Amino acid sequence: NNSVEVFDLFDYYGLFWKYVFASILSSIIILVGFVLLIVPGIVFATKYIFVQVLVVDKGMGAHEALRESARITYGHKWNIFWFMLAMIGVNIVGFLVFGVGLLFTIPLTIFTFLFVYHKLVEMGGLMVVNQANPVPASSSVPTSSPEVALIPEVK
Repeated sequence: NNSVEVFDLFDYYGLFWKYVFASILSSIIILVGFVLLIVPGIVFATKYIFVQVLVVDKGMGAHEALRESARITYGHKWNIFWFMLAMIGVNIVGFLVFGVGLLFTIPLTIFTFLFVYHKLVEMGGLMVVNQANPVPASSSVPTSSPEVALIPEVK
């Protein structure tokens, strides 16, 4: 029986706070990068672009999502940067069509963003997060890179 009740809305209440904390933490990191100089902000924005998606999709905490986003975007920063610029351009075009075009371009942007996320997860394999010993699902993507090491592991 797949009946839906109003109280089903509160089943993921804990996920909400994980999402809020991860969003605030990644935003602060990106903002600090932009305050230091524009380039570090752009690097952090491409590195942590999938933090919120990982929290919702995999139920990760903020720390794990930051580390995993850094790992799956490793080696793809330029592609993600150009993708972000393209999506901004698509939404600007949607806005220029009297704003009505945004009704098409915003969902298009969201779906392509999620498509890129799933492709990166497919390519790199999602890390199986174990607090004591994180182990990558695929050894083809480096997990001990300097970028990943920026976020210390919590023991």
